[in-house]
Amino acid sequence: MNSLPDGFKMTELGALPEGWDVVMLGAVTEFSRKPRSLNINKCKKIPFIPMEYIPDEKIYISKYDLKTKIKLRVGHSSIKAIYWLQKLHLLLKMESNV
Repeated sequence: MNSLPDGFKMTELGALPEGWDVVMLGAVTEFSRKPRSLNINKCKKIPFIPMEYIPDEKIYISKYDLKTKIKLRVGHSSIKAIYWLQKLHLLLKMESNV
């Protein structure tokens, strides 16, 4: 028999604390793009964090690349989307097993 600790319930993701729900990420947050008012044309290079630099078991990122704007175009290479991060934003890594 698989018993859960007090205060937990079983969900499709596994055991979660009572009162927590499984929802789509877009239901509880907004995805941010670069603010239109921010002019990055004067920037020669922009910090870029590829998915492989986001650790699975840590909460801090210790590595990033500096890319030119040309190399950051969506659709270029393996870049599918670019999101703009500001101080206190949360960065999540999503992977597919498919």
